[in-house]
Amino acid sequence: MIEGQAQARIYQALCAVGVGDALPPGALGAIHGELSHLRCAGGPPDRADIAERIPVKLLRLEWALRLRNKPGVERYRDDLRQLWWEWLNQPIHATLRSTEREDAIGPAS
Repeated sequence: MIEGQAQARIYQALCAVGVGDALPPGALGAIHGELSHLRCAGGPPDRADIAERIPVKLLRLEWALRLRNKPGVERYRDDLRQLWWEWLNQPIHATLRSTEREDAIGPAS
């Protein structure tokens, strides 16, 4: 997936729950950048990458949205997590076991 398509998917997920317009400047690129960094690191992300890098971006974005009093913050988090789970489940990351993912970022549901 090329960069523009990946960012478009993230943005569409946010718009679907009514928070796409509330994105702080650069947030979409920052989220995509985290995914790209992990993917280009030469193999599957380790638990530290999943546990520390992606949720930090998610938390920052969640707080930005809360401060703007936009609806759907909890649901948007689940939608983004689903996108990330799909990304993690691509073949390049097949060596990272499902239980390790859940330990690192919690269950998807």
